[in-house]
Amino acid sequence: MKLVFVFLASVLALPGPVISAQQSPALRRDMQAIRLLQQCSATMGSPQAGSTVVSSGTIVPANPNDPSTPVVLKSKGDSNARWELSHVAGVETVTLQGGHGIARRNTGQTSLPSWHTKYARQEHYPALLCSLEAGRPNVDIFYVGLEALGNSSVHHIQISAGAPGKSKAADAAERVISDFHIFIDAQSFAVVKTMRYAFSPDALENHSVFESYYSNYKPVAGISMPFTITNYIGGQKVQSVTFDQIELNVAVPDSEFNQ
Repeated sequence: MKLVFVFLASVLALPGPVISAQQSPALRRDMQAIRLLQQCSATMGSPQAGSTVVSSGTIVPANPNDPSTPVVLKSKGDSNARWELSHVAGVETVTLQGGHGIARRNTGQTSLPSWHTKYARQEHYPALLCSLEAGRPNVDIFYVGLEALGNSSVHHIQISAGAPGKSKAADAAERVISDFHIFIDAQSFAVVKTMRYAFSPDALENHSVFESYYSNYKPVAGISMPFTITNYIGGQKVQSVTFDQIELNVAVPDSEFNQ
């Protein structure tokens, strides 16, 4: 249950507001990185910004003693998502809307901390992820370099919030919670990995490197979609999500994401 929560709250949530209007103008906007993100999105199918996703599959923990969890994901545009997890004791939902999130199980509910949701992305939808990140105006985007990942060469791109200028401590916190890395295959231009921090529900000071690896890509309505996403914390595999079915551009009412 704990790993599922970390996965949903820290990795596959959708983006809320990137940063306030009082943004420092001194942003790093690397055009090479932006062009690579645009090429990634175009090569993977050029998805529409407001498109919907309905996916069903299973979350499989790396520990064979932990039970697998059936899951249904519904998302819409760049600000709404709903995860439905089927446990023996009932159904749990995690709903995200406009940078806020709520987890519900049985009769109880918990608001997700802002450091889990403020800068979360559509990481289950890499083609749209690349498009959204390339278009964000108030973040630093720069090209780290060409790196080896397994037997492949990948373009490493780093994205983070510009410093709001409130204080050194506040700016440092924004950098940490917004820090996000995308790794794009140099040959296929598909996203093969993302990296960010996974945070404790209790304090943003407690965090570890969280990596997601994408595989088993298949075309869905003209878009290349990963049917397997594997997650690591601190270099250790913790779980994978395998989708049996992914549908794009199907009707998902806004009421599904109400907080």
